[in-house]
Amino acid sequence: MQTGPLPTTRAAAAKAQHTRYYTGRPCAAGHDAARYTASGACCECARLASQEYGRNLRRQLRGETA
Repeated sequence: MQTGPLPTTRAAAAKAQHTRYYTGRPCAAGHDAARYTASGACCECARLASQEYGRNLRRQLRGETA
């Protein structure tokens, strides 16, 4: 379990084996959130994309069109 503040760089997070890091700068979409060490993706952007994917999948399974 990771405790304490998140590293501020991707390299430091990788070295410390953290899954996330926090730069303090917003992503391209303007989110002030942590980023994933493996991809550098904003955690909030990834959460929203996952949410949208689930909505679209449920629509497809119900036979609805977008």
